[in-house]
Amino acid sequence: MRIGLILLFCLLSIPLMARTIEPYYEDPFDIAAGGASLTRATQEAVLVSNPAQLPLGGKFFRWLGIKTTLAPGADSLALMQNRGQAEDQSSSEFVDGLFNKPIHLGVTQSVSLITSNFGLAVFASTTPDIKAWRRGDPIRGAGTPNIVVQNEAYGGVYASIAGFTSKWLSLGLSAKYLKVNELRETIELTDQAAIESLQKKASEGGLSRLDTGKGFDFGSLIFLQGKYVDFSFANVLQNIGSMRFSGTTPPAKQMYHTGMSVVFHTSADAIHLAVDYRDVLNVNKQPDFKRFYLGSKYLLRSYLGLAAGVYHGSPTYGAEVDLILFRLAASVYTREYGDHPDVDRRKIYMASLSTGLTL
Repeated sequence: MRIGLILLFCLLSIPLMARTIEPYYEDPFDIAAGGASLTRATQEAVLVSNPAQLPLGGKFFRWLGIKTTLAPGADSLALMQNRGQAEDQSSSEFVDGLFNKPIHLGVTQSVSLITSNFGLAVFASTTPDIKAWRRGDPIRGAGTPNIVVQNEAYGGVYASIAGFTSKWLSLGLSAKYLKVNELRETIELTDQAAIESLQKKASEGGLSRLDTGKGFDFGSLIFLQGKYVDFSFANVLQNIGSMRFSGTTPPAKQMYHTGMSVVFHTSADAIHLAVDYRDVLNVNKQPDFKRFYLGSKYLLRSYLGLAAGVYHGSPTYGAEVDLILFRLAASVYTREYGDHPDVDRRKIYMASLSTGLTL
């Protein structure tokens, strides 16, 4: 088995551990705050998290620009540092390295327009991941050495409208058109026939098909503003009636999310504390540690932000610098691919650069 073939597999595979509760699109600063974004999200992430947030902020024109996000795994960066050595390694030595250092990389590109009543975002992302198991994949329970390769590829358009129906209640609706390829393949290291079969599928393009789907999200936000303390309560109905895809991608089930936050603020600075409870009815049968999102954001003069929280049961932290023509954001978090804490986790560094106009 050649190293080049293994790296090809990390972009091509068959469905399994796709995103269920996690949003299709996430901002690094929101992830730094534990992913608790139902009451306060950043830039175009508002359209995905809760469109009812659009009227908040005072300004009519809020953002027009592009964003590039990179999210490499910590272990992947360590492998890249030894790239020169890896090129000289045999396949067996390379696989031995994967037992300790899985490969993970996320890349996202987006273009968005955000106003106080309307938003439009176009995005594309891919997240290849490859991991070797000495005693088999614990998710499926296989007992022989294997390599698990997977990729989450998403792209599409979100269009949202929102407005205050009273002094304290905002309602929002997002329409979305998505292209999805959620892939996973387990390769038994001793099964040459399976490897050849997967090579054939890859060469024929049978593993890279993008299924399409259309759906709607509805959100509400109760916003109680005080002189120094604000309270927010969010409710979101995601994938109304379930969102069905063409091809073999399973439907995205209808989910109900709820969240609340308290903000302590002056005229210039703010501390935002939030908790989200995703998929309240647990239609996706996910463990509780994947359904609770806890986070805090400290916003200084609207230009500098610090954040920390809990995501997938692990701590997160990060920062942002938001200037007139560009914005930098970075976070460190851990994603759990398994159904229990510390089964199949990845420590991920996430960073984005946005360029555009904020008036």
